[in-house]
Amino acid sequence: MKHLLLPLRAKSLKTIIPVIILYNDPMPTEIWKQINRFPKVYFMQGSPLKLSDLEKACIQKATAVVILSKHSDNDGNNSGMVDADTIFIYKTVKLLNPSIRIITELASISTISFLSLSRNNFVQKHGYIAVNSIKNMNYHYFFLI
Repeated sequence: MKHLLLPLRAKSLKTIIPVIILYNDPMPTEIWKQINRFPKVYFMQGSPLKLSDLEKACIQKATAVVILSKHSDNDGNNSGMVDADTIFIYKTVKLLNPSIRIITELASISTISFLSLSRNNFVQKHGYIAVNSIKNMNYHYFFLI
């Protein structure tokens, strides 16, 4: 988590944009010790699978989100199902905020086609979705875990 936040808190940035971390469980102490020194980093206990928690986190006002997948312990068996929650969160966030930029982590490359129906031909041909580069850092970031 610390390495994800470092570029968002670079000294060269003119403004510091708030970051909200939405996580089901209490933040592990060892992680919080690493990230609580960064300004405007907030933790909210809740589930990104719940509409009410996304609304409390003001996802409608966010300009960017990072969705981290939950990691499976079953060595790749049924890896498509591991991505089901991530895909659901992605679709819900896009529904609540169509203009938001989303970076997401998937356990299986085969599930990427579920993220965007409009780019299915590109995904089938190349196996991934190309993302436009982020030109400036004037975003509210959410980390949904």
